[in-house]
Amino acid sequence: ERSRERRYGALTRLQEVLRLPDVPVRIEGYDISNLGAENIVASMVVFEGGVPKKSDYRKFSIASEGQDDFASMRQVVERRFRRAEASGELLRYDPSFEAVPDLVLIDGGKGQLRAAEEALAEAGLGEVVQVVSLAKREEEIFAPWSAESLRLPPDDVGLLLLQRVRDEAHRFALGFHRGKRAAATTSSLLDQLPGVGEKRKKAIIQHFGSPERFLHATREELEAVPGLPGKVARDIHAFVHKTG
Repeated sequence: ERSRERRYGALTRLQEVLRLPDVPVRIEGYDISNLGAENIVASMVVFEGGVPKKSDYRKFSIASEGQDDFASMRQVVERRFRRAEASGELLRYDPSFEAVPDLVLIDGGKGQLRAAEEALAEAGLGEVVQVVSLAKREEEIFAPWSAESLRLPPDDVGLLLLQRVRDEAHRFALGFHRGKRAAATTSSLLDQLPGVGEKRKKAIIQHFGSPERFLHATREELEAVPGLPGKVARDIHAFVHKTG
């Protein structure tokens, strides 16, 4: 009961300081993760009643925008809130996308907030969905209605909840980004293996079940791959460990 009361206190505090029309029962947090212009991804995490609702988390692969966090943020928010294709046909039903959040939290500063605002306006929800951003360095809150940032005490229950949503969005995006980067690196490595064409590459993946298991295979395990000659298996093992 005390835990519920604390969560409700945090939500009502956010309603007060962010000038929200309602208690933000459903909060969606967004973050972009990239290293350079490749494998850019975004995350959407959901908190309902102040606790994570992991079944509603979503991942996005961002079409290349270069290393432009503003454009990437606009793209992911636009995709999340778009309701129909250009043809007018409804998108595939997704319960997480059908729910309209009481608050959208963007990881970033004024630029990321502006990008999200533009995407919401494009989707016709600029007056419906409330959006703010939280910048990491000084834990500043930016809101559309204020030219100045809002700073709350470090122990403010509202700020602590926003930080938790922001940090969870960052964790989720980073995990997805690492997975994509590892898969791309492994796929590139498979294409360079000595004596391995498409048929043998397929046999290797089928045998081990995943690129990650292949990377950690011993020489004996590689020699056990059906259709893979012993010498080729040994060459592969030497190549992978030489490459690191």
